[in-house]
Amino acid sequence: VGTVTAINGTAGEVVAPPSAVTALAPGGRAPLPATSGGTGTGTGGSAAPGAGAFLTLDSANSFQVVVPFEEADAARILPGQPVEVAVDALPNDTLTGRVTSVAPSGVDLSGIVSYYATITVDGGADRLRDGQTAEADVRVEVADNVLRVPAAAVRRSGGQPTVTITGPDGTPVSMPFLAGLVGDDYVEVRSGLTDGDKVELPQATVTARPQDQGPPDN
Repeated sequence: VGTVTAINGTAGEVVAPPSAVTALAPGGRAPLPATSGGTGTGTGGSAAPGAGAFLTLDSANSFQVVVPFEEADAARILPGQPVEVAVDALPNDTLTGRVTSVAPSGVDLSGIVSYYATITVDGGADRLRDGQTAEADVRVEVADNVLRVPAAAVRRSGGQPTVTITGPDGTPVSMPFLAGLVGDDYVEVRSGLTDGDKVELPQATVTARPQDQGPPDN
């Protein structure tokens, strides 16, 4: 069961066969996006090489997202891993899904070797539309009931991760620690810090500028 999304012709026309087949995402039914920068498209997506079929039929029951990952990240992605999908058109919704497959060969995207991953979205067919822009966060490892610090507070000194904590007398102290899993928002602490340590976040740098002055009063 599907929905006709495009008919490239009218009654009475002689339709030539397409010169090439549509390049599909690895292990999926969605075409590879024509352009990408960390985002993916649902089934149908943007125009793919060789697209030119007389009739386009899309699934009405489920969607797939095709996302390129840089080679360092792609090496950690495996089929079956859970994914959180954020769609620009649905800012208040977070959808979930699973990695279906990862391409065995890479492509050059703006000078960076990347690998396409196909992600099947759980539900959301009533809210999603073909070709919407999406971002996907793949959960590659999980650590429960561990001590963690904000990633923004971590600095490296001689290859050793450190944070600045508030000492007993209130002065800042640089404290090295042994890091575990590293995520975008938090870093796991395996040793070196204790529960209750007050970790200081870096202060935002603000450039002082003179206040604009209006015309003098008459």
